[in-house]
Amino acid sequence: MGFCFSVLGLLPAFGLAILLIIGLGAMQGVPSSEESSFTTSSLILFLLGFVVLMGFVFAWIFSEPKVQAFTLDESQQLITLTVTRRGRKPTELRVPFSDIIHICPYVLATFDRDGHFSVVYQGPKGKVFEYRFAEGTSLEEMEFHAAWLRGVIGERMHELLNLDK
Repeated sequence: MGFCFSVLGLLPAFGLAILLIIGLGAMQGVPSSEESSFTTSSLILFLLGFVVLMGFVFAWIFSEPKVQAFTLDESQQLITLTVTRRGRKPTELRVPFSDIIHICPYVLATFDRDGHFSVVYQGPKGKVFEYRFAEGTSLEEMEFHAAWLRGVIGERMHELLNLDK
């Protein structure tokens, strides 16, 4: 995170450097020699390459969170999800069954023998969250968990969806 904040702080300096390099040459009206245009173009290419690298780092850090583990607790009426985000420590989310909007099991193609679940729930301040969990679960286990969840949360448990169709 420190790298992200330092890059954001340096972004105006990069923009100013590019404007100064291009602007000073244009304001002076001096025809550019081959030597000065080479150094200017290589500096601009370096700065543009660094901006692209910053974009990749931001995309990596702010990518979609992954659910590493989950537990379903009928006695406490909770689903506990262990969520990891890149560059951060794992967090544990405790979702009461009453906050769940729906849970849907998915398979990716008609020939797949496994799939995953998607839970959509209402978090603090009415914000809606969605997480995929249990990726790679066999169809038999998915049917078992879906039947159990249907008995616990009722109509909010959807039928198995094939994403290939």
